[in-house]
This record gives sequence, C-alpha cells and structure tokens, in this order.
Amino acid sequence: MCPASANSARAPLTQPATASITMKTAVRMRTRISFLETASRSKATGWLTLVPMEPPQAGTLLLGLAAVLALIGANAFFVAAEFALVGARKTRLDEMARDGDRKAMLASRVHQSLGRYISATQLGITLCSLGLGWVGEPALSGLLLKALETLPDRIGPVQTETIATVLSFGIITYTLIILGELMPKALALRYPEVMASWMAAPLIGFAWLMAVPIRILNNTANWLLRLMGIETTGSHERLHSPEEIRMLVEQSQEGGQLGPQDARLLEGVFEFTEKTAQDVMTPRTEIVALEAGLTVEQAADIVAAAGRSRYPVHLDSLDDIVGIVHAKDLLRALRTTPDASVRSVARAPHLVPSTREVEDVLADMKRLKTHMAIVIDEYGGTAGLVTMEDLLEEIVGPIFDEHDVAERSVPEDGAPMLDGSMTISEFNAAHAAALDDTDYTTLGGYLFGQLGRLPQPGDRVTAGNHGFEIVAMEGRRVKKVKVSAPGTRTTDGPGSPPG
Repeated sequence: MCPASANSARAPLTQPATASITMKTAVRMRTRISFLETASRSKATGWLTLVPMEPPQAGTLLLGLAAVLALIGANAFFVAAEFALVGARKTRLDEMARDGDRKAMLASRVHQSLGRYISATQLGITLCSLGLGWVGEPALSGLLLKALETLPDRIGPVQTETIATVLSFGIITYTLIILGELMPKALALRYPEVMASWMAAPLIGFAWLMAVPIRILNNTANWLLRLMGIETTGSHERLHSPEEIRMLVEQSQEGGQLGPQDARLLEGVFEFTEKTAQDVMTPRTEIVALEAGLTVEQAADIVAAAGRSRYPVHLDSLDDIVGIVHAKDLLRALRTTPDASVRSVARAPHLVPSTREVEDVLADMKRLKTHMAIVIDEYGGTAGLVTMEDLLEEIVGPIFDEHDVAERSVPEDGAPMLDGSMTISEFNAAHAAALDDTDYTTLGGYLFGQLGRLPQPGDRVTAGNHGFEIVAMEGRRVKKVKVSAPGTRTTDGPGSPPG
C-alpha cells in the first residue's frame, strides 16, 4: 500500500465527533485497544483503533470499591478458617464442647469432615481472588484515572491506561496479601480453637451452598491422585509418632505448660516401652536369696536382717531357683510350723528371658498377680530379678520406703556421688553426656571396661567431658562413683591410680 492510499484509508477513522478531542481530554477517558480491529488490520486500515470510554460515575466507583473490600474480607474469612481448622486440636474442641460451648460443638463437627471443609475454604479463596480481578481492578483503575488527570499532555491514553492498570493491580495485591492473607493467618494460628469455633457456622452454610462444586472438585482431585498411584484415605486426622509426642512434651516444658516432674513422668513412660528385663533388673550379685533346705525359723533371721519383702528360693545355686517366698508367709508359718522348710511355703517362680520387654513383663505380673520375676539369660542361668517396684521406678523415678536409708549423693566438694549400678542411659540423660552403652549397661561396668582390670577405690577414668573416681567397691562390683562437673577433666588418665 502506497503512502497516499494509507493516508486516504486512515482518514475515515477521524470522525467529526472526535476530531476536536484534545490529547488532554483523551487522557481523562477510559481507553481500550480493540483487538478485533488488530485482527482485521489487512481489511481496514492497519492501525489500532482507540475507543474512548467515559470514566465511571462516582456511584459506580463507590460500589466497586465496596465490592473490593467485601471480597478482601471474604478472602480473609476463608484463609482464617482454613488455618484455624488445620491448627485446631480436636481434643481441645471436644473439651470446649463439653463445657457447653455450642460454637465449639459445630467446630468439632467440621473437624470430623476436615477434607470437605478445607475444600470449601479453598474454593472460597479462589472465587474471591477471581472476583477481585474481575471487579476490583476496573473499579480501582477508574479511580486512578481520575487521579491521573494531572499528567502531562505528552503522556497518551494508552500509557495512562497502563499506569492505572499496573497501580491498581499492585494496590489490590498488596492489600489482599496484608489484610486477606497474612493477618487472618496469624490470628488463626494464634487462636486456632477460638477462630475455628466462630467460623464454623458460616463455613457450614457456605459448604452446603457449594456442595455440588465441592464434590465435583474433590472427586476429580481424588481420581487424578489414583491415576498417579496415590491412595486417598479421606482422613485428615493427625496422628503423632512417639518421637513427635516427645518433642511436644519438650516444647510444652520449654513453654512453661508442663513442669519438670510432669515432663519427666511422660518421658519415663516412653522410655519404659523401649527397655528390656535386662535393663531394669536387679543383678545377680545383689540378689538376697534363701536356700530351699533352710527352716522357716532360720530363714526368718535372714529376712529380719535383709529387710526385704520377697526372696527367691534356690537349691544348690542361684541358677536353680525353685520358688519365691514372701516375708508375710514366713511370719505366718513361723507361728505354726517353724521347723518346716522354706520351700514348703514358697510359691512357683515366674521366669522371664532377659530380652523380654518390660511392658510385657509388667503385663505378666498383673496377669499372674505376682510382684517378682526371675530373669534368665541366654545360657539358662539366673541373670537377676525384676520386681514391680523396679518397673514403676522406671516411670516415676526412685521410690523410697521407711526402711531405706538416705545417702549423701553430693559430697562436700560438690562432685555428685552416683551408684555404680546406675545405667549408662540414665547417666547420659541426667548429665548431658554421651557415654557409649553398646557393650555396657551400668556405669560401674563401663568404668570396669575402661580400666581393663578390677577397679579399686581411688581409680580415676576420664570419658568425654566427665571425670570419674571409684569411691567404694562391694566385692568385685563398683558401688560408688564420684563424678566431676561437665567440662572438668581429671589430671590422671584412664586407669590411673590415686596420687
């Protein structure tokens, strides 16, 4: 096309009604690009057609801005509802419901069908976002076009429209993120149960109105997941592993919701399920037993000196335990048949392997109504014994009665004094240590292995950040150990004799 024909073709576009419109007036008008004219460029003039539009009236602007605020508020509601439902604890909602909170009853009902109502919140968020793009941007652009009247005449209508569109998009996005996303999310995470209770009723109504779209969307999503080989159980119940519960207990203690004793009790419950009979037993060397051939009168003297309530009864050695006798039974027999044998008043022993888990040992004791079990090693010999008190102490800590003598656990120099029979795991937990318990169970056994010989009072061992000194022996067993403070090392190396 020649320039002359181009000029002649362009002439009809300049209509008399618009010929007198100046550039300044065009800036005030809403302008759009007609893409239909662009597509038919070859048929018409080859130029883009600018169609001036009158700016929206004040009433229309106010209505549009009101719609923007309403959509942002609705978006905030759905965001808060989603985070509140996910963060709310079902147990806490049930507790509030039992106290008569009807809103919590509705929230608990919603929580039981969490998948459906989470889909409802997501649908609501999507609809609000689409509505803001459809209604909000034009309304805010019209308001901005009025504010842009002061721009110089050299800025054309297209540039003015672009500036208004970009600004309106940025303002809506910023406002939506702050008021419609971040603030409601923060409130929902801070008060999940309260927010879920207040939002349950309107959310139930919205889910009822949008039941068909929600069902279609859920079914489509589940179908696609099944195509990918992912099973959809439909359950959103949050189940915690033991390790997660431990972390919750630790966090609750750090946050002041649990006291040290409560936290230790809960930790003891979890540790209890991880231990075997060998871990909690009284070792063979500390067993006080009665020979089967002793008379009741002879056994009574031993019982009075030992001060215990139950005693294993054996034949030639502790590997031949044939019964367990209670001190109460001996006292009863002492009045009637003092010359009878101890075996005649003994009860059948309960034998358990050293590898049996303590929770199973406890279940056995409850079922058999006995308070003592004999622990047998892999060779068939007696490794030790377990009492009901031993099992309870693993949960609640040491239990003392009126016959136990309190010993000074911290000498005058401030170094803790520990029993050699203390398990390595207990020492590590109490002293923030990391002693290896792969080959040894007790602290005394660990020090025995480090020395490589029979320990003697005064022997010193350094392990990690702790120094150990053998204070007392009981036969070949380490009875008492003095431990230096963390970070303090003894001057002598492992196995060094006292200086």
